[in-house]
Amino acid sequence: MKKICSFLGAISLTAFTSSTVVACNGGLDMSLKYSDQQKINSIYNLKTEDLTKNGVKINQLINSEDIDKIFESLGLNEIVANHPEGAIIKKSIGIYIMANQFLNEISSKVSGYGWIANKLTWQSQWAIKDMLKDGSTSIFNNVSGWMTDKNNQWSLSVTFLDEDKMGWNGVNPLKYARININRMLVSDSAGFVEKESSNYEGIYGTDPNVQSGFINPNNQELGVIYQGFANSSRLLDLSEILNETPGSIPVGFFNYSPSVADFVNNKIINLDFGNLILQNSKQEIEYQLNEYLLDNPIYIGEGLNYSQIDDIIKNQIYLVLISNAIDRENLENENGGPLFDQDEKEEAATLLPAMVSKLQISLENLSKNDWITQETKVEIEAINSILEDVIKNKYNFINPDQKDQFKLHFKQIIINSRNLNDPNSGQFKFYVGDISATLYKAATSTPDNNEILSSESAYTNFGYDSSYKFKVYYWSKVTPITGKENQWYSPDDLRPKNEYISDKGFRNIFWSNRFLNTYNTEKPLLLLQYFEKVGRAIDIFEFDDSIQNPTLDDVNNKMRIALEKAVSLDKNNNSENLSDDSWRIYHLMALINNSATKMLKDIFSIDENGILEIHNQQISLDYSKNPNSLDPKNADDDIAFGELINNEQIPFIVNDFSRTNKGNARSGIYENGINWLWRGEAISLTMFIGRTNIFGKRFDISLDNMNQWWNQSGRDSQEHQFLIKIPNQYQGLLEYYWNQYVAKNPNNQDYNPNL
Repeated sequence: MKKICSFLGAISLTAFTSSTVVACNGGLDMSLKYSDQQKINSIYNLKTEDLTKNGVKINQLINSEDIDKIFESLGLNEIVANHPEGAIIKKSIGIYIMANQFLNEISSKVSGYGWIANKLTWQSQWAIKDMLKDGSTSIFNNVSGWMTDKNNQWSLSVTFLDEDKMGWNGVNPLKYARININRMLVSDSAGFVEKESSNYEGIYGTDPNVQSGFINPNNQELGVIYQGFANSSRLLDLSEILNETPGSIPVGFFNYSPSVADFVNNKIINLDFGNLILQNSKQEIEYQLNEYLLDNPIYIGEGLNYSQIDDIIKNQIYLVLISNAIDRENLENENGGPLFDQDEKEEAATLLPAMVSKLQISLENLSKNDWITQETKVEIEAINSILEDVIKNKYNFINPDQKDQFKLHFKQIIINSRNLNDPNSGQFKFYVGDISATLYKAATSTPDNNEILSSESAYTNFGYDSSYKFKVYYWSKVTPITGKENQWYSPDDLRPKNEYISDKGFRNIFWSNRFLNTYNTEKPLLLLQYFEKVGRAIDIFEFDDSIQNPTLDDVNNKMRIALEKAVSLDKNNNSENLSDDSWRIYHLMALINNSATKMLKDIFSIDENGILEIHNQQISLDYSKNPNSLDPKNADDDIAFGELINNEQIPFIVNDFSRTNKGNARSGIYENGINWLWRGEAISLTMFIGRTNIFGKRFDISLDNMNQWWNQSGRDSQEHQFLIKIPNQYQGLLEYYWNQYVAKNPNNQDYNPNL
């Protein structure tokens, strides 16, 4: 108690001065009456010049001695010593001080922002003790998981960024600050977002975790963000705001809230252990990713889950990280010497128990799933046995062979870590908390212009040729202190264009690249090219063209066969007791729809020589920008699309119904008779197509009722125009037949008295 009183006495004079400033300059501000939306808008509108002209300043990180004083005064030494993240949190406490100080400075000095002081007072209900009380779970919920109203509550925080707009690590020069608006985001004990308890505005991806930072997918210029981030100020340049001298213990820090700090992207560490291993393992990471992508290419098409692609890449990098972290004693630098000196090895040894324990917990959680195969259970048992040896051997492999066995088992476990019976399932996220990564495509013509692969649209024109290179920037826990240039996976930089990983490691199966009913100057539409070469007429009756003078009997025979086929297309129809009077317009449409569906499928059929029909017509997506060089054997995206079509992993059907109308055919035939089919007006039909996951499996578990399948949710659609093939010599006879049995037959339900 005496220590606390002495400590408080030492800062009492400063406390008095600071509180007076806040009361005079911030508290009298009319902004205290702002609505929530006005407050949020004021954050959007805040500019660097607003800060510099009003004398806003913040100090550098406080020193280690002051950090010790803070934790001692708060009675947190024992808690921190026993906390799994205690060392990092203690080292990073300066971030918490700087963030709170920055917002207090703005509140007290910039007109219109006095309301921030009240917001910080409200946030102070969540204190450091709260963040440390429940292991990692409380840290996972530091951003906003402590809130109680997911629809209305929001908080402020500050992210500090370096010149690359990555999270500041306390070592590299600090360049920017960004004030964040956070919405309620609740995490479970494993670090994954509980979506139902969280505000959707702060959720990114389909299976988000709170431990990894990532580039803002909506605005790359804002830099790295985190789960819970809803919006923010622009980047605020700190060049004239940051003091050069180290900070000191601030006044009022007892009322500071850790929720104001971005502990996802702003961590301070003693040894940059993970990043040093990643830099030293650059070639191994490239080999590992190349091997995986070439052996297990990723299917990218409509409905893709880009987060699952991220998971695949991060898991492979994590495999290298964890195996080399355990093997740290044997790692060599570029000069052949030890990667870590003795002091660093001792520091690293304190990190391994948590890393190994985390992997064991992940394996245990994976093994609890009832869909795990016996083969995978055996793999998990094998790797757990190795980890037991590792623990007994002071968190080191016993020998090089054991490391190799560890990697082999882990590779297979990663591949089998998704539920094969669930098309929405992705790989287990082993990497969470250890690996962050951003995936990019870079146009070959402008390789320095990176575009983030964080949406379906970003992948649409990627993966089918050498137009783009594939790149990944990866890091562990914090922005690298040094050597970040060695944390890029750029496999295509040194590969010939026909061997780009961006092409060979991905299969572009976007149907819009093949069937969309518009020309695209970047990739001419395959279907329109095919129609121009082959035509768009479909043959529903299969009249014999070689017969120059057919008889009515010829037509009658063909029409009875066609009727039986039409009825058979609907499993609910009874084909017994059929007669010519049984014909209905919907039977015609069933034949038309079925023939159009078959025609589109046949475009991607494979002939007796193993060649796709589109390749026989010199049409290809892979070679769309260089059609004269078409090599069917290497058109892997065309081949993949064709295989998925033929295996019904890309299901589709053509229908004259759309979701809003019945098209033009049924009414045209009823009002004009069957001759409407050949009078020149094209028939409008709609293609409905299902979606396929990144592993090449359709999302639709069952295709039992395709006649109603098209009308279900989750279907993409596109209208196309078709013609009906009726040889001239059959047209008059067919019209006579149709009038006799349907259009002018009072006993037929499609009888039209006006004809």
